[in-house]
Amino acid sequence: MHVCARGRRSRGERDVTSHRGRHSDAKTYMVNGRGTHQDSAQPVEEESTIGRMPLEEAGYHALKLYYRRLRKELADLRQIDDADTIHDTRVAVRELRAMAALLQPSDCFQRRWLRQMDTGLRQLAHTLGIVRDTDVLLEHLHSYVDQHEGAASGLAWLEEELARRRARAARRVRKLVKQKNTYQVLKKTRRGLHRQRRRIRVSVPATRPTTTSGRVEEVYPVLVRHFAGGAIWERYQEILRYETALPRASAETLHGLRIACKRLRYSMQIFGKTPPALAETLSALKDAQDHLGRLHDIFYAERLITELLPPSGAARRHAPVRTQAATHPQYLEYLEALTREGNQLRSSIGPLWRRLTGLPMRQTICGYIASL
Repeated sequence: MHVCARGRRSRGERDVTSHRGRHSDAKTYMVNGRGTHQDSAQPVEEESTIGRMPLEEAGYHALKLYYRRLRKELADLRQIDDADTIHDTRVAVRELRAMAALLQPSDCFQRRWLRQMDTGLRQLAHTLGIVRDTDVLLEHLHSYVDQHEGAASGLAWLEEELARRRARAARRVRKLVKQKNTYQVLKKTRRGLHRQRRRIRVSVPATRPTTTSGRVEEVYPVLVRHFAGGAIWERYQEILRYETALPRASAETLHGLRIACKRLRYSMQIFGKTPPALAETLSALKDAQDHLGRLHDIFYAERLITELLPPSGAARRHAPVRTQAATHPQYLEYLEALTREGNQLRSSIGPLWRRLTGLPMRQTICGYIASL
C-alpha cells in the first residue's frame, strides 16, 4: 500500500521565465570582462545569461509571472471540488510567497511590500493545505478500500468524517478568496509590480565615488549573480543543518526538512531555465520532497484519525458510531498498514540523505553558483 504521490507535475512547476528580458535575448559576447557585440569574441555559455541580468529585471518578471498565475488559479477555484485545482492553486500561492521571501534581503525591492505579500497569503496557503492534505488522505483511503475486499464497512465512518472536514475547509477557502484582505493583497501586489517596472534600470554597471571611510556608496545595477549565489547556498545550508537531527527526527522535523528541500529547488529554478548540469540535483530534491511528503501524509493520517475518535466518557452525537468503528477489524488493519508504511519510509531516509548532502551534490551546487 502506498500513499498517493504528491509530486504531480502541474502548471506551477514549469520554468519560471518564459519572457525574454533585455539581457537574455541579445547575443552578447565577452571581451576583457565587458559585454560587446563584436564577432571576434567568444560567446558566453548559456547558463551565464541569467546571472548577468539585473536583479531588478529578473525578479520583476518572475514576480509578475507568479502573480498572473495565481490570479488565474484563483479564478478557477469555482471548481473547488476538483483536487487538481486545489493543488495548482496551492502551488501558485507557494511559488509567489517563495519568490517574495527570496527577494526580501535585496535592496532592489521594497522589503515591506514583499513582506506584506508573503504574510498576506499565509492564511490562504494554510487553508488550501488542509484541503489538499484531506484530498490526499481520501485518495489513499479509496485506494486501500479498492485493494482490500470488505474494508469499506469498517472505514465508511472515516470517509464521511474526512468528507465533512474537507467541505468545511473548502468553505473557508471560498470565504478567504472573497474577503477584502485577500483582494487588498492582490491589489497591492499589482501596484507594487507597476512601481517595480518603472524603477528597472539597465544601465552599464557603474560605481559611485567612495566615501572618506573607503565604503562604496552604491554599485549599480545589482546582477542576479551578485545575489543568487548567496541565497542558493544559504538554502542548501538549511538542509545541512538537519544532519544532527537524523535519523531519529520527529514528524515535524522531517516536514521541516521537506520544506527546506522545496525552498532550495525553487531558488535554483526561480530566475530561468535550469541548466542540464543541475538535472540530477533537482531530481534528488524532488525525490526527497516526494519521499518526505508521503511520510508526512502518513503522520497526518494517523493524527487525524486519532482526533476523529470520540474522547473517553464523552457523549457526542457520533460517539457511538465512532466507538463501534474504532474496534472494527478493518479499522485496526488500516492503522497497522499506515504504521508499517511509515516505518518503511523512515528506514529508507538514510540513502536519501546521503544523496542530498554528499560531495557530488555540494560540488554541483558550487559549480552552478560559479557559472552564474
